[in-house]
Amino acid sequence: MANRFIQPIPLAKLPCSLATGSMEMLRDGRLMLIYGDYYRNPKTMCAVYSDDEGRSWSQGQPLKLASGEDLVSQGRCPSVIRLQSGALALSHTACYEPTPAGPLHARHTFAFHTSNDEGQTWSAPVTINPGGTRELVTMDVMIQLTDGRLVLPCSRRFGPTIKVNGKVMVNQLGESFGNPHTYMLSFGACYYSDDQGRTWRRSLNETHATIDRGMAGGYAFDEPMIAELGDGRLMLMGNSNLNRVFRAYSEDRGETWLEAEPTDLAQRRSPINLKRIAGRDEVLLIWNQISRWESMTGLFRHRISCALSTDGQTWHHHKNLQSLDDVTKLEPEPLGVCLSGPAHQPIDRTRYHRAPGPLRLDHSCCLFHDGKAYISYGVNNLGDIDVIEKTYGLDPDEVARQIGFQRDPHTYGTNKPKGKWWTGYNQFQAVPIDWFYHDDD
Repeated sequence: MANRFIQPIPLAKLPCSLATGSMEMLRDGRLMLIYGDYYRNPKTMCAVYSDDEGRSWSQGQPLKLASGEDLVSQGRCPSVIRLQSGALALSHTACYEPTPAGPLHARHTFAFHTSNDEGQTWSAPVTINPGGTRELVTMDVMIQLTDGRLVLPCSRRFGPTIKVNGKVMVNQLGESFGNPHTYMLSFGACYYSDDQGRTWRRSLNETHATIDRGMAGGYAFDEPMIAELGDGRLMLMGNSNLNRVFRAYSEDRGETWLEAEPTDLAQRRSPINLKRIAGRDEVLLIWNQISRWESMTGLFRHRISCALSTDGQTWHHHKNLQSLDDVTKLEPEPLGVCLSGPAHQPIDRTRYHRAPGPLRLDHSCCLFHDGKAYISYGVNNLGDIDVIEKTYGLDPDEVARQIGFQRDPHTYGTNKPKGKWWTGYNQFQAVPIDWFYHDDD
């Protein structure tokens, strides 16, 4: 069964920041995608709507509180779901407080709202993590368990202040590579509510990635996603800097977490999406599948993949939503820190026969409804323009135009180098759920 692509959504309608969005189906049949608009002042939660399954979208509109005011937010990482009561629920990062330790150590305050009129107005915010902490939530993460409990996964970060352009570089094989967040520990946990979001509690413990159960070190477990398995356990999955996706289980509905373990899924540290398929036992994972070699040679998020599992142990029906090559399942490599080279197009044009193409596909959100999966993810980055010009013999501006990239209206006309102000869009796909259960021909 062939994948059915809906047309890319132009940047003119959906800003690139919409990559951190979340979707829900309204009772009148419209799709609603909520995102944070970074360009508004103050930053605001907004929504776009589609009445034709994502083929076209409305202009962005700010969400409104019941008081009539705009729903002001830091524009970060919304999650919208339909509650068992029929109301809509929304969580997001309402407050972002910088600290002297740097942006990766900012304090975030999460807020929760409900709507009884299909998102036309939202209740006053309820603070989920009082006081604000060095915690982080990603997009499209909140779920409601079968018993009604609301669960919001989060990670807490620890680490030193980084003064050199916010980056850590290491030298290997005579080259300089990025060392993404390896200097920082992240522990995964969650907040939960048993009274429809009026009050929240935090997990009693956290979990993190290790090698040899900690004998060879502890590492980050970041940007976690959560799903309720068919046996009632909760599964928390997060990215790591060890070239694998990690998972952990809770046997008490998120109050405590067991030791995190590596899956056999190769990954560079990047956002994932994990969802239980409506009416089925399988969970769907969407992630950036990549080898250590690809990461070091600059192909850091060119492949966005998906796979199914009922228990998080065994994964099957591996597919790519988009990729420069046709590899759908990478064999796992030994656990080890994944280094990152500067982004540029591949030299091997036989294997990567869709190059030149986007090198950053990430921040996916997913909704299951009426036998279909609606998926959106960000598309960006053509990498070093010298490779496109000298190796491929192509004009970078023409390549960007053909792919659908546009000039960023907020930086166009500045003194940025040629090609550096291209911006991408959000790819939207609508596919039958059964597509995930068939191997590609």
